[in-house]
Amino acid sequence: MSERPEPDEHTADAPEDPRQLPDDGLGQSPELETIDVDGDEPTVPPESEEGTESR
Repeated sequence: MSERPEPDEHTADAPEDPRQLPDDGLGQSPELETIDVDGDEPTVPPESEEGTESR
């Protein structure tokens, strides 16, 4: 019965749960960008747009 809790800990460290990886905060940054991209492609900063207009 001691083997049951062992796999539980492995799941958190294992990449089998892609949702757990972003939960660590390492994937939260890219996730936020993905949500913005769905809104209006915020990947391109406003500075980049201004530079193109100046050209």
